[in-house]
Amino acid sequence: EELIGRHFFFISHGDVPKATLSHIWATVQKGEIWKGFMTNRAKSGRPYYVKLTVMPIFDDDGKIIEHIFSRTDLTKIIMQQELLKEQM
Repeated sequence: EELIGRHFFFISHGDVPKATLSHIWATVQKGEIWKGFMTNRAKSGRPYYVKLTVMPIFDDDGKIIEHIFSRTDLTKIIMQQELLKEQM
C-alpha cells in the first residue's frame, strides 16, 4: 500500500544508474513492456534483488492510464551465488 501512487524511482537502489531508470520509464511510456533485473532498496536501506516487469495499462482510447509492476524477489538466490563465489 505504501508504494501505490508513488513513482518506481522511489524504491530503486542508489547504485542503479539514472540512465537505466530513464530507459525503463521511456520504454513503458511508449506503450511497451519492460522486463529485466533490478536492485531495489528496502525500508531499512538494505538492497534486495528482483526480476521486474513493468506493464502500461491503457484506456479504451489507447491512452496509458497507469502501470503495473510485477516483481519476483531473487535476493536469496543472488546471495547464495555470492556465497558460492566467495568459497571458490
